[in-house]
Amino acid sequence: MNGKSLYAGTDYFQTFPNPQDVFIRDVEEHSKYLLPVATFSLSHISPKWSGKVHFILPIEPVGGYGFLGTNSGRYHNYLCRPDWIGYKYHGDKCELASDFRFFHRAFYEKHPPNTDLQKNEASELPGHYKQTLDRFAIRKQHFEEHGWLCSDPLDWDPLDDDSDDDPEEWRSPFVSDLGGTSFDSNWSNSGSFPVSRYPDKLDGDDWDRVLPNTEDGRDFTFIGAVDMWNFIGDSNGTLLLFFDPDKHIALTTIDWS
Repeated sequence: MNGKSLYAGTDYFQTFPNPQDVFIRDVEEHSKYLLPVATFSLSHISPKWSGKVHFILPIEPVGGYGFLGTNSGRYHNYLCRPDWIGYKYHGDKCELASDFRFFHRAFYEKHPPNTDLQKNEASELPGHYKQTLDRFAIRKQHFEEHGWLCSDPLDWDPLDDDSDDDPEEWRSPFVSDLGGTSFDSNWSNSGSFPVSRYPDKLDGDDWDRVLPNTEDGRDFTFIGAVDMWNFIGDSNGTLLLFFDPDKHIALTTIDWS
């Protein structure tokens, strides 16, 4: 909260970056599971910082089957665990801080599901991936053609005189709360990741400012948030991005509403 929303690119914020400019290696493999939506210059957060960080959406989870990475425990680590994904940075590019089998689609290929729930999820994963990629591509194409992000471009019809299709009513931000504060919410109450809490104010009310902890006990810095439905349609998740400038590690989680 209390940060900036951006609706287009700037000199410090690039929209829909090429995966080649995001991932340091295994670009094709990263792109199977992850969707880069924006690149941000870290010096805009602090003049002491340099380099870039990327807002990256995961294609999983499939709704109704738990959190991202729930069943892939043998590939979990400090940064990558249910509903959390970490990235290690090498200059301006990054890589997943875990094996790709952290994602259920890759996990089930190596470790076939053995419960009815897992089997149902595995059967739905290919369709979920295709649908998510298609929706992402439609929104990217709309942005390239019209210069603004529309969360539901298939319903936007500027030629329909009977509809209220003023672009200003349909325009969605790429990122919100940029450089703002990460307040207590669903994401910070699952107990799945160590966090620090600090008394603060939100709209005049007492509220906790919350930051996840690095493995050595320091606080990550909050960068900003992305409403996932603006890019992939049916989702009630908001991606939160944090960064550790000392170790050059990014951390993301999803706040489910």
